[in-house]
Amino acid sequence: MMILAALLAVGCEKEIPLDTEGVEPQVVVTGSVLAGEALNVHLTYSRLIFGWHDANEEYNFDEIDNATVSLVANGVAMGGALRDSGYYEFGYVPQEGDKLDLRVNVPGHDELSATTTVPHRPVLTDLRSSVRNTDEYEVHIDVRFKLKDKEGEDNYYRLKVFLYDTTVYRYVDYQGDTVTEMYANEPEQMYFSCNDAAINPFGISDVSIDEAVTYHSLYFTDNAFSGENHEVHLTFTQWTGGYYERSSSTSNRHVEVEVVAMSRDRFLYEQSVQASCESDDLGLFQEPVPVHSNIKNGIGIFAGTAQSKLKAEVAE
Repeated sequence: MMILAALLAVGCEKEIPLDTEGVEPQVVVTGSVLAGEALNVHLTYSRLIFGWHDANEEYNFDEIDNATVSLVANGVAMGGALRDSGYYEFGYVPQEGDKLDLRVNVPGHDELSATTTVPHRPVLTDLRSSVRNTDEYEVHIDVRFKLKDKEGEDNYYRLKVFLYDTTVYRYVDYQGDTVTEMYANEPEQMYFSCNDAAINPFGISDVSIDEAVTYHSLYFTDNAFSGENHEVHLTFTQWTGGYYERSSSTSNRHVEVEVVAMSRDRFLYEQSVQASCESDDLGLFQEPVPVHSNIKNGIGIFAGTAQSKLKAEVAE
């Protein structure tokens, strides 16, 4: 019966050629507006995904170097100058609360436009971090901090957690030699679990570390704590390996939390990109995920963000 079903499936298969002739590329605008950092915009043409299956086809986009780009910041007009390979810069550093209006003119296309408001930086306080428990291979670390939400408006956030570890470790290698080394000085972005129902979209509560959903980046809104000083609690696991021995009892681990406030458009854009990437894991059941855009007469994103970071030593 299974063989018959397979034969029927093969017999019903039919190839339908996809006619892409006449499909014109669209202008793609990529503009990340971060409070306190110089603003630039990248312009490219879109292209069809078909053809990238050819091993000789390069995975890149054509940059647009003949555009006229202008920006109005809080009512003041500014012109954008081409810097390099489709990147246009304004010599302007956006600040919290700035209202921005972008205009892009590319020959042969309708004028593109987008608006955004730069959000205020999140207020982070009272960061505390401590070792929850340790076993032969792992260290479980608790983190708590407070997020003061700005009242009177809808706020959108992204949370990341980083671990700095400069502890010196000793271990015996496969030749029987004792080796002393340090973890990298660069921070490691951690996967973490969060059972805070106010920011966890799944509403998970009272679960163990092994059962919790983990995040590399957690997106949430202030719907459950608008205008309040909300305490966030999360945990993460550092793998140390059973063959490591700390050469000093002094703690050399620090945790850093990064919270980014973002406009609604940026929030929807990043969430849709993340959902699109995760859909690749579904194989045959994968469905296309539309990526959010706020560019009129084009595609892409021009949206404001503002970030805050807070760092604290991990208490043993």
